[in-house]
Amino acid sequence: MIDEEYPIFYKTKTSKGALRDCRYFYRSAIDNALKNNQLKAVGLIIKYICKYQNNMASAYLFQKNFQELFRLNVDGLTDLLNSNIFRYEFDFEEWPSSHSNNANMIIPYNESLFNIRYQSTYEKLFPGSQFKSLDPIFNTDLKGLVGKIPGQ
Repeated sequence: MIDEEYPIFYKTKTSKGALRDCRYFYRSAIDNALKNNQLKAVGLIIKYICKYQNNMASAYLFQKNFQELFRLNVDGLTDLLNSNIFRYEFDFEEWPSSHSNNANMIIPYNESLFNIRYQSTYEKLFPGSQFKSLDPIFNTDLKGLVGKIPGQ
């Protein structure tokens, strides 16, 4: 029985050179199959990962080989890009809930996931007036309000 809690595909730590050198690298089954030009196997692995390891934690398997997979047009890339591995929906209070641009956007983000929740990150990722919030609280400069007494 296949259990999503225990992934089958992961990276293994492999010694680089002599053990006394203490140098290592990490390699997955995808990397091994790519190295041996087993494109059909890579496609099957990707489809398996999309079905049973379909979460953002599996993205590390594609950190260094995604460009090669794309270049070789490996079977299963559409499934991979439409899976939850590279798509993460989030809702943070500091991000505006509505703006005038209703298009779906895919924006690359390579920083810490913990920093994405701030409004300053939103403004960096989505510059321009079409992404300004329709909610007036997000468009006011709150710095000018600090220390002022209402009515004075």
